[in-house]
Amino acid sequence: MFPSSDLYQIAPGEYQRQTVLLDATTATAAEFTAESFKQAVFQRLFAITVPARSKDAVQSFISKLQTVLEGIILQNQGGMFTDCLIDHVNLVGQYQKDVAIAGPRELYSDVVVTLTSVPTVSSVQLLGAKIVSDLMKNYPGEEYQYALTDHQLKIASAHAFISVHITVTPENPIHFQEVPESTGDSIPLEVLEDSQRLIDEADWFAANASTTSIKGLVRLLSDLRERFPPLRILKDPAIDLLAHYCVSDYHEGSAMPIELAFRRFLEFISMGVLLRDAYPASDVLASDVDAAAKIAVTRQTTDLLCAIGQGHFASVLSV
Repeated sequence: MFPSSDLYQIAPGEYQRQTVLLDATTATAAEFTAESFKQAVFQRLFAITVPARSKDAVQSFISKLQTVLEGIILQNQGGMFTDCLIDHVNLVGQYQKDVAIAGPRELYSDVVVTLTSVPTVSSVQLLGAKIVSDLMKNYPGEEYQYALTDHQLKIASAHAFISVHITVTPENPIHFQEVPESTGDSIPLEVLEDSQRLIDEADWFAANASTTSIKGLVRLLSDLRERFPPLRILKDPAIDLLAHYCVSDYHEGSAMPIELAFRRFLEFISMGVLLRDAYPASDVLASDVDAAAKIAVTRQTTDLLCAIGQGHFASVLSV
């Protein structure tokens, strides 16, 4: 049926394998029941909830940074700081969506600063220095640092970290090629477009995926991605879209319960929708994802679904 599918390019001997999560020598897993699986799903959801201390630290830092950036905008308008002119600021990323999970990135957040001036490495570094200076002035007794990495400002406090992504307004001269990109001080247009994409993704999520069920499934899928390496080709926008589909695309427009939507995600990927010539892959994956990575995800989710079906969902959900 799918003559050009990647799956059919695999040698028969290579595809024959045992499910990696199951061990024939171990005791038989408890019989699968809807209620036991639901309990395991919610147990995992509670386990990956960001600790209140970490959440408070990040949200406090976000509030402080937003206050400082609003002050810089006023200084721009008053002519007191003209090295980098800010139009507006958007909170994006996991804390804007309210889908952060406990783990290595629980103390990280993101904002996008949209400039009316032409962004250069020098001007963005001056902005970083200004932000840190105003933070220390407004909140004495606390230490702040900044660094410019991959054309992003990294602002750090003692307890949290914020990545400041840079983009520009549509009227900015850089869009009309009035600024030569050959200079070593310029920020590539691709970087600015990526930052704008973060705003678009945040707006889409707020308009379409801000229900409790979708947020819960996004957290579960993000956690699954962290624990199973092949799934890491699914970036945040892909997980958002898949979670929205699995929860929302249900009969009579009703939302599917989280535990069923979680299984539906694994079924959806296991069917091969990420393989070559399957049109959904173009919507949820970056264009540079190769066939081997798509095959690895398909295999991994098939194994996970098999484990759940045999009652081994504790190994899938790590509960």
